[in-house]
Amino acid sequence: MGGTVFQLLGYPGTGKYTVAREMTRLLREDGHGVSLMDNHSTANLVWDLVPGERRFDADVLEHVIAFRLHLLDIAVELSPPDWSFIATNFVGPRAPENVFDIPRRLAERRDARLVGVVLTCSTEERERRVVSPGRAERLKVADVELLRRIIDAGMRVPDWPDLVELGTTALTPTDAAAKILALATG
Repeated sequence: MGGTVFQLLGYPGTGKYTVAREMTRLLREDGHGVSLMDNHSTANLVWDLVPGERRFDADVLEHVIAFRLHLLDIAVELSPPDWSFIATNFVGPRAPENVFDIPRRLAERRDARLVGVVLTCSTEERERRVVSPGRAERLKVADVELLRRIIDAGMRVPDWPDLVELGTTALTPTDAAAKILALATG
């Protein structure tokens, strides 16, 4: 498989990071170069600089996007041409319009395929997952009431023509990862 840009989207607790880590493991085991560009590994660097209640303010989100765009430039310049990239994100209704440009532009600039996947999960399973140990330390949603408010506010998804939805409620991370990786070759 040549380089592919995977964008995993979904509400908190749908398994984006867990599945992305498994995809990374599987690709590396098969000898492929891959970089995991998890939304928290980038956003948290900015979010650590502002009070928690400001994380989703427009000016803060613009800085997160600017940081990610700089990472895109670095990836284009320094990463081998056959590497794949796995990005994760939840995009709420207050996010700037250009948030979906990042994975699309990375794929275009690297002449790579873009595979967009929206992960879904049952309400009960999402609520069970968000209280898992370690989430709060990564500045992830770790409170069921906050999760419910986020879901009530809604999620934006891009209007990409080949966007796929994958339910993760009953899938193991390995099975979900394998299904997503198969999309890159199909």
